[in-house]
Amino acid sequence: MCGYRWPVVGPQLARGKVRRMGTKSVMTVDDVACELGFDRSTVYRWIHLGKGPRVFRSPGGHIRIRRSDFIEWTGQANLSDER
Repeated sequence: MCGYRWPVVGPQLARGKVRRMGTKSVMTVDDVACELGFDRSTVYRWIHLGKGPRVFRSPGGHIRIRRSDFIEWTGQANLSDER
């Protein structure tokens, strides 16, 4: 479902509350996988091995990545051979 956008209708459209990929300050594992073109299982593996971006847990226990940490990590990581 990479790149899928929920349809914007009614009050959301009127208020301009459209969530765009690339502008979110907090990302999910799916967001990271989507932006890099990898499968999310690869991103989970990187995180588990300590090779991925810095993560934190949401109150519900889900893995989240701050966009600033993602950008910093992509500048340092060699992603060419990780598939």
